[in-house]
Amino acid sequence: MLGALFHDLGKEYLGDHTEAGLALFAEIGPQMGLNDDDVRTVSTLIEHHLLLPDGATRGDVSDDMTIEFVAARVGDLGMVELPAALTEADALATGPTAWGGWKEALIRTLIARVTRRLSDDAVDTAGWRLFPDADTLAAMAGAERDVRAAGNTITVVSPDRPGLFTSVAGVVAMHGLDILSAEAHSDEQGMAASRFHLRQLPHDGWGDVLGDVHAAFDGTLDIDARLRERAETYSHHRQESALGPQPPSVRFDDAAPSNATVI
Repeated sequence: MLGALFHDLGKEYLGDHTEAGLALFAEIGPQMGLNDDDVRTVSTLIEHHLLLPDGATRGDVSDDMTIEFVAARVGDLGMVELPAALTEADALATGPTAWGGWKEALIRTLIARVTRRLSDDAVDTAGWRLFPDADTLAAMAGAERDVRAAGNTITVVSPDRPGLFTSVAGVVAMHGLDILSAEAHSDEQGMAASRFHLRQLPHDGWGDVLGDVHAAFDGTLDIDARLRERAETYSHHRQESALGPQPPSVRFDDAAPSNATVI
């Protein structure tokens, strides 16, 4: 409860709000009559209140390096449950979009893997994999194109060639759908698979989206032209920010806990 009360304490101060909050609570905690252990526990919650949501949504929960990174910071099993409860409460208090099914599933997977790691559970090995799953691997073994959707997810399997991933992304954008995350995989037999997790379902169902993916792969759909049309139509209705158009920003995260490049 104290972690929920104090984790954003430093937001009204200059600089990093976590560092500011830690400095403030170092004085407030003892004044409240908390002993050293309790001050340390609440301070850890303040310090790492973004660890789970950032690790789950900006990292790769199937990457062992992500699990090692989070486990090293929480330190022990007791400090897994408290940040987990704080993360859920914080998201639910923020609003319904801050704790959707996609984010909840990622965070719960991260918590489960970190718990196993801190328990030295031999079941959690480097073979852990979220994608491709067994169904996708079976589709890849069939060596034919397979395009399917379930819930807010579209999975595409096809003989590999340049541009498949961007074609699916283009079709999704063409239909005005927001991509939360995407994964890609290819094998030595020349097959490729990709999976896109979307924020929302298509208004008229998946039929047109899946049909356009097939058309894009067959070369009968000009995605670039359709996206230009959409951009022109959208620009007539868009209200510009009071600050005007903002330049794009690209940042390489050199400290990312991964054996991949995070951009």
